[in-house]
Amino acid sequence: MTVRTNNHSDPSDIDRMAASAADRVCAKYGMRDRAQSTFRAMMNEVLEEVEGAIEAQALAEAKEMERNRLRDALALPEAAGRRDLAESLALDTDTALDQIQAILARAPKEQKRGGFLDAAMRGISPNLSDDDGSDGAGIGPEEHTANMILNSR
Repeated sequence: MTVRTNNHSDPSDIDRMAASAADRVCAKYGMRDRAQSTFRAMMNEVLEEVEGAIEAQALAEAKEMERNRLRDALALPEAAGRRDLAESLALDTDTALDQIQAILARAPKEQKRGGFLDAAMRGISPNLSDDDGSDGAGIGPEEHTANMILNSR
C-alpha cells in the first residue's frame, strides 16, 4: 500500500518519501496488517493537511521574493533614467539582480519625452494648422481639402 497525498497516478517524491517513512516506522514497531494500514492512512491524512499549508506558504514566500526582487531592481543606482528597462528585466525575465545591474549600467538612459518629434513619432498630431486668420479666400480646392485634413486632428 502506498501513502498518497494527491490524486495523481504517479506518486510524487514526497509520496514516495512518506511511504518509505511509514514502512520504516511500521517495521520498527512491528506493525502488521491492520495496524500498518491504519498508520499509513493516518500518515496520508496528516500529509494532505500539511501539503496545502506548505504549498500556500511556498506561494506566499515566492510572491514576497518577487516583490523584493522588483523593489531591489528599481532601487539600483543604475536604474535611474532606465526605469522601463529595469521594470522589464525584473518582471519579464528571471535575470538575477547582479545581472540586471550590469545590463542597466551598459544601457543608455531613457530620453525625456514630450517634444514635437516624440509626439509626431507616437502619431499624436501637434495640432498644426495653416490658419493665418484669413477667411480662406483665394485658395484652391486641393489646399482647402488639405487644410481640412490637417485641422481635423
